[in-house]
Amino acid sequence: MYVDYDKVSENNASHIKRETGVDVSGYTRTLTAEAVQHALDLHSEGGIRLEQYPIQLPLTPEDFELLPRLLNEPDSIALSNIKGPNGQSRIISRKVVNDAYVIVEEARPKKGLKKLTLVTMWKEKSGTPQSTPKALSTPSRAGNVPELGNNISQKGDNLNMGKAALSLRNTLITGLKCKKVVVAYVS
Repeated sequence: MYVDYDKVSENNASHIKRETGVDVSGYTRTLTAEAVQHALDLHSEGGIRLEQYPIQLPLTPEDFELLPRLLNEPDSIALSNIKGPNGQSRIISRKVVNDAYVIVEEARPKKGLKKLTLVTMWKEKSGTPQSTPKALSTPSRAGNVPELGNNISQKGDNLNMGKAALSLRNTLITGLKCKKVVVAYVS
């Protein structure tokens, strides 16, 4: 199960290309129940990564509702050194909103679907140095973050932030109820 919750704006796509070299023009941001479950299993209360990285804070389902804001207005963007299972580029975005959020997305351009899909995310204590493991990222190519707007959409229809948040919440609830989730997209 997945939800297309945001279109990548032209400004955001330009910023990503400048920082990483990856062209995500025309892409749609997608959240899968599988990715939500993965992030919560590792980075929520009792998650193994909280024990390994003491600066991490427990991730909550409500944190996923911030994704459009976090990704449309990132403080930094970098290209991961780790590729997806089929060689897809992975992009790391970081945004501080009270706490620091680190989001990893994967560019899936196959069959014209153009999806930028969440892989994982975590939350860190604010005021700490960036802790993105060195194996995950390469240095950023540029420094300025352009002013970005919200271009929330689902299946091509414009939605307000409330409807996008509701879609994200529904995906979260479904992901949390399922032991095994079948991801409904073609990669």
